[in-house]
Amino acid sequence: MAPKLPPVNATLTKVEAPQMVDDYTGEPIPGTGEVFWEGSAPAYLRERVVVETGRGTVDQLEIASLVIPSYVPEVVTGRHLTFERAGETFTRTARNIEPRPDQGYRLVYFADQ
Repeated sequence: MAPKLPPVNATLTKVEAPQMVDDYTGEPIPGTGEVFWEGSAPAYLRERVVVETGRGTVDQLEIASLVIPSYVPEVVTGRHLTFERAGETFTRTARNIEPRPDQGYRLVYFADQ
C-alpha cells in the first residue's frame, strides 16, 4: 500500500542511535552512534504552539512532529532522525511514535521540545 502522507514539506535522510561520549575522556564510546537507515523519504514536519492556562500561570508549549512513511525501518524511541526542510538540516530525538498502518505512515513526536 502506498503511504497516504500529508503534503510533503521535508525529506527524512537518516535514522541513527545517539552518539555517546565518555564523561571522563570526552571520547566517543564505540558502538554508539550507529546509522540504521540512510536514504531519502518524503516527510511532513508539523509544528504548533499550544497555550495552557491554569492556577494563575500561562504555559506555551511548542510541539513538533514528523510524519514519515511506514517503510522507513528502525524508527524507535530515543533514535535521532535527521531531515531537511527549506534548505536546512535538522536532527531531532524521537520521543513518542504513533503507528498508523492503515494510512501507511508513522507520526513521530520529538523529545527536544
